[in-house]
Amino acid sequence: MPCGEDGNHPISQARYLGLSAACGLMLCLSGWLAHGYVSVLCVALCGFANAMIMPTLFPIVMSDMRERGAQAAALLVMAFSGGAVLPQIFVAIAPVMGVREAFVILAAPSYLLIILYNIGMQRRGRTDTAPVMMADP
Repeated sequence: MPCGEDGNHPISQARYLGLSAACGLMLCLSGWLAHGYVSVLCVALCGFANAMIMPTLFPIVMSDMRERGAQAAALLVMAFSGGAVLPQIFVAIAPVMGVREAFVILAAPSYLLIILYNIGMQRRGRTDTAPVMMADP
């Protein structure tokens, strides 16, 4: 039975990407504002948001860039390489600013960029990727 015929509504990859990035941003900011174990828990839970961003971002960008797929794939690989650069920046600025501040200064703009890309994609009507899961109405 196709998605949606039994009364359930599919959650598209684009919407799931936006929700994951928004959750990551909220957890990032909560980790910055909280103290002690709550802060550590928020930062650890950011891993769940990140885990859902990675598998949804690649197919969305690739479907959005059909005619320039090779360039899009190359840019995505370079963007993912930022995961090797950002920790080095974190290590450099954490002693100066503090660990929590350094984390939020590096993570929050990354989540915001993904959210803005998602909003722009939905405004252009490019949300024709496959659903990733079913949700109850």
